[in-house]
Amino acid sequence: MRRIANIVEFVFNPLLVASLLLTLIYFYFPFVIAPFKNVIILFIGLVTFLFPLISLELLKKLNIISDIFLTRKNDRLIALILLFLFYSVLLFLLIDNLRINECISIILFQIPFILFLLILFVLVKFSIHIFSFVWANGLGILLALSFQRQDDVLFQPVIIWILVSGVVLSSQLYLARTIYSIAYRSYVIGLIVSFLFSYYFRFIFSQFISLFL
Repeated sequence: MRRIANIVEFVFNPLLVASLLLTLIYFYFPFVIAPFKNVIILFIGLVTFLFPLISLELLKKLNIISDIFLTRKNDRLIALILLFLFYSVLLFLLIDNLRINECISIILFQIPFILFLLILFVLVKFSIHIFSFVWANGLGILLALSFQRQDDVLFQPVIIWILVSGVVLSSQLYLARTIYSIAYRSYVIGLIVSFLFSYYFRFIFSQFISLFL
């Protein structure tokens, strides 16, 4: 049973959430991410998974962090700050292209925003379970898109995401990575924050454009 839980933890790592979310939307709701399709899914997969993985391994080799699983608080803070800076720069570089597709924009804008929140949580010593928080972000995006379009096309992806989230959180609890109260709190906070950010994204995006560009 522990081996299965470890496999679930590895396969459904938070680093893969953005790629898994886009893949799910692509199969059930392909015109939402048109005209990018396969190319953008591959790009986001590389950006959101390979870069953090390579960065964490490099930091470990330089003895800046103790391990890539970020078991120590200081390690998590260093990694989150570096990732936040990277995605913030990436966002500015891609800002013109992001105007093309709202769904892609929501996901890529939300990554540095979520990293910023996680940094704040670490600094104020607020216990947060990253797996729960990040997986709830994916559900928040799906729900916001569904509410905005007022149709049931995203009903199946929402159900699938909830079921997979349940499996992921169960494996985390089984492996004693967190406790139920923190996992539940993290999921609820992540869901609310992500839903509001995604639902009001057009207003947030317009304000961001007017402020920085």
